[in-house]
Formats: sequence, C-alpha cells, structure tokens
Amino acid sequence: MPPPIKRPSASASLKRPAAAAAAAAAAASSSSSSSGSPVTLEVYYEGKTCRIFNVTDKTAANIFERVAKQVGLAADQLEIQYEDKGNWIQYDGGSSQDPALQDIKTWTLKANRKDSGEPQPKKMRDSQVLSEVNLNLPPSDLKLVPNKFLQVDAFEQFLAPGTFESDPLFLRTHLMQVHDAVVQELTGTPTRLVSLVGCPGVGKTWCGQLVAYTLRNKGTSVLHVAVQDTVVTAVTEQKRRQFSIEIVLDLHAFKDLVESSSCQVCILDLSVRSDNAVEICEVMRGILQISCVKFMCLVSGHGEENIIGKRPDSSKTKSFVMWSWTEADVMKMLGSKSEEEARACFLVCGGSVRYLKDPSEDKRHILKTVGQMTPEQVTDFLSGSRPFSDVGSKQFTRLLAFYAKRGESEESFSQGITGAEFLPRSAAVLEELGKQAQSASKRTWGRVYHHLRQRNPGAAGTAFEMLVHLFWKTCISSGTEVHLQLTDQHEVTTSVQVKCASLGYSGSVNIKEALSTTSNGYFTPESSSQKVFDSMLRWTSGDKVEVFFIQVSIGKSHGVAHGPKSMTGSTTGNLALWDYPPGQKTCQWTGSDMGWTLYKIQCRQFHDFVYELVL
Repeated sequence: MPPPIKRPSASASLKRPAAAAAAAAAAASSSSSSSGSPVTLEVYYEGKTCRIFNVTDKTAANIFERVAKQVGLAADQLEIQYEDKGNWIQYDGGSSQDPALQDIKTWTLKANRKDSGEPQPKKMRDSQVLSEVNLNLPPSDLKLVPNKFLQVDAFEQFLAPGTFESDPLFLRTHLMQVHDAVVQELTGTPTRLVSLVGCPGVGKTWCGQLVAYTLRNKGTSVLHVAVQDTVVTAVTEQKRRQFSIEIVLDLHAFKDLVESSSCQVCILDLSVRSDNAVEICEVMRGILQISCVKFMCLVSGHGEENIIGKRPDSSKTKSFVMWSWTEADVMKMLGSKSEEEARACFLVCGGSVRYLKDPSEDKRHILKTVGQMTPEQVTDFLSGSRPFSDVGSKQFTRLLAFYAKRGESEESFSQGITGAEFLPRSAAVLEELGKQAQSASKRTWGRVYHHLRQRNPGAAGTAFEMLVHLFWKTCISSGTEVHLQLTDQHEVTTSVQVKCASLGYSGSVNIKEALSTTSNGYFTPESSSQKVFDSMLRWTSGDKVEVFFIQVSIGKSHGVAHGPKSMTGSTTGNLALWDYPPGQKTCQWTGSDMGWTLYKIQCRQFHDFVYELVL
C-alpha cells in the first residue's frame, strides 16, 4: 500500500475559481515539465481501475490530460480527487506539484465526469465487520504424515463458521503431494500466483489450510480469505473477521484488506457462483500488479482460467489440479470398515468424500442434480464436454471426477487442468445419468467405459451395463441374429440363437407385468427394488419360450441376492451372468444359488461391438 498522502497545508488551495486554476496550471506547465522521480497514477473511474505508469510531468494540466486520455473524456469534463487517509479531496493543482502529493510514488485518484455524482470506491474500513474473533495458532509440532489421520480440533477457529467438522482428516498421499508442491512454489520460486482446482469434496479447502499452517511455521505471514455466498471470512495469525462479499469485489477495498494484514501470502478459497468468482479473480490479479503479495487461489470445477486469466505469465504463475479420490484411497481411509462396506460407500461417493459418512445423503444430492439437467446436458456430460454456464457448472462439478489422462503419471497434477480427464465420479452418478441419457450414443458410453475401467471399476461396471443394453437395442433395431454361449453350473455349454427381428426392446418397465404378457423382447427394470438383475431376455426357440434374467458384471465374482420367487412367483428360474471379455476373465458366481439355475453368458458379437467402440 503506498504511504498515506499528506494533507495539504492551510495555504494550499484545494478549490480555485476556474480561471485562476487554469492560469496556475499553465504557468506550472511552462515552468516545469519534469520534476522529481516518476510516479504511477492509480485511477478509479466508473467502477473500474486503470494505472498510468512513469508519469514524470506532475503538473495539474498534464495529470488532467493523461487521465482524460485514459478514460476517454476531455480534460475540462473531469473532476479529480486524491486519497488522503481514507478521505477524498478535490484536486485542482495548487502548484506545479501539489503539496499533498510530494514524494508519493503512487497517486491514488478518483475521476468523475463533472456533476456525475458517482459513488466513491469502497474502502475496507467502510465495509461492515460482521464478526471478529481473536485466535491462537495451532501447535507448531503437528505431524503431516501421508496416509495417516490428523486431529484437526486446533484448526476450528481458522475455518469459516459452520464449515468445520471435528472428524480426523485423512492425509491421502496425493493431498500431501499437492501441499508440498504449493509450499515450494510460494517460498522457493518467483511464482506470484498459484491456482488449485478440482471437484467438490476432494480436499482443496483443507489443502489451503495446511499450506497456510506450513507457511506460518516457516515464518511466512499468511492471510486466508474464504468466500462463501455473500460472506467473506478473513483469517490472520491473530484474528478472524467476517465481512460482506463486497470487500473482495472492489479492488481498492480488497487491496486495503490484504495490505493491512501485512501478509506475504494470501490464500483465496472461493465457494461462490461462477460470475462472482470471475470478478473476484479479476480483482485479485489487479492487486498482483500493484503489490508484492503472493496468492494461492482455490476454485471448484474447471475454473483455472478464471484464476490465472487468458494470458498468464508462465514465469510467475503455476497451476495445479487435485485429483479425485481413487478406490484405493477410500479403502485406506475406511480401513476400520469391512471391505464390502467400504466398496459400497465408494460405489455411491466415488471420487468425492464429502458425504462418505452418509452415502444415502450423497444419493439424494446426485438425484437432485441429475434431475435438474436436460437430456442434452446429460449427453454433453457423458461425452466429456466442459460446461461453463453459471447453472451448468455448479451441476456438473458435483458429478465429476478429475483423473490424470491415460498414459500420464499422477504427477501430472502440476500441469493443471490440461493434464486432467473429466469423468463421472461414481457408479451411482452413472446410474442416474443412464436413466436420462436416452439420446447418448453407444460410442459415448464406450468412451466412458474405456476411461473408467482402470480408474473406477465400479463406475465402469455401470457404463458396461449400459453397453449391454445398447447392444441389444442395436441388434433388435437391425434384426440381427445373436449367438450366445450359455454355460451352466456343471460347466456344460450350450449354443443358442436369438432372432432379434421378432423381439421388442423396452427400457424401465415393470418386469412382473412384462412376465404376465406374451411379448418377447429385451427389458430393463424400472425400479431399484427389481435390481436383483439388470435385464430380462425373453425369446421363442422352436416351440419353447425361454426366459433369462441377466446380471451384468465385470468383477471377479458375483453373488446372488434374492431368489426367483420375488420376481417370477416360482421357486425356479434362469439367472445368467453376462461376463466380459471372453477368454480373458471369468466372473464366478459366489454363495447360494437361492433356487436359480445359474448360467454364464458369452457373446462374441458383443465383444466385437465393444472392441470397435473403445479401440
């Protein structure tokens, strides 16, 4: 922040009659065109800020001409005021160098069109402090050990009120990798701005808090600013204060907040609508141009460009992305649970652990978010499109996971968003999307399966199930004859042919009602209560009607959950396991057959169908 501008002496005229002012300006201009060291003019006009560098001619006439040229007005249309200790004082140029501006390197000016009545720029001290709390720093000897839990009670006062959870924090390896890289950039390099993006619930906020903790332990002064909705929480080593959001939407007020904290690093955590995030980041970059403070900025989603701008200085800007959680991460975190319980949690939550304690709550959020999407948005989402609209961005990021692109190492998080692949984050997300993805192509589902099968096998299984449905839909539409290999529990294999020209295709039907009719076809159940299987195939072979319930799996084993009576009313029935790929992996039935006659299905035509899509 520039030193405060000295108030002019009583003999200095702050306002003069126009003729006298003009005469004085002309005389000053003719007697001195360059006096003293150059200055920078920081000018506020119509809610925007501009800077005029290396002004050597500090006469009033030149100041008015330079400002007028910058804002697009004539000099005689302007009124200019200068800042003095938070007050705005009229500037007319009492002498060749106004006494109030002597020896000041940056002159802070406000330009108005005459009689415009423009409001003054905001100051931090003009912003209402909503609350203020004195703080005690967390102990300096906390151990940040990868893949261990950290007790976080000492951090409670450093987080925005209402956001703290007392559960121990699991320090997954990737979180600590990003933490170490950010600390290095902010302390050991010329980097001025570090950006960190990632999906909601992956740990960005805690990464920012741990970076602040480590920097403070190294002797670096840190201001942590969390922006949520309309409230700003600003935390230094000594105090936590809350302001209204306006303080970060105005360059002068935000600059005053940053510089009054005497911080060396400001960590800015944005949890706001995208339009506000864009504006706040623009203000932040404005501060970077006139201050020596370094910034770390965190935003959910793919808003990296919002942080660093369209043409960042690569020598002073560094971009990171935080990868979503993997199944291995979640299994380590939930080590106290059984493997089956932990895997069930991951099938719902996937790459985000925000609701890992209550997967049913996550399901409600998933259902609500997908329900707000149009079929076109669902299709775009599955095809890998990156949404940027205000509403769409908020919806999509809740459902996404970011992983390193295929072939890239996990260390590619230091490439920022360019190293990321955008994928649905869980099997539960894909299941809901599948209900609305009527127009999604088989190639789109092939892409999803291809990219997820190594990163999230559970979610890939859901995509694989959609490919099975699309295979039958395609065959029925074209009238193709499908050849199946059915292997029973005694390893006896039978070849059957299904003439699809005589079949119908129906998604989301009541299977019990379908069974009561004489229609042949391929049917998928309408409700989760019937998801003891994924589909039903009914066809006529000679004079016999065949009915097979099908369970799709890409796992190593699959158990039987319910007997046939709940579906068929009979104590017997055919339950087939659709396995893939043939000859490379054999999924095994486990547990009791519960009255079913169990089969495994192989279909070479389906193998070729998938191979064409994913390769």
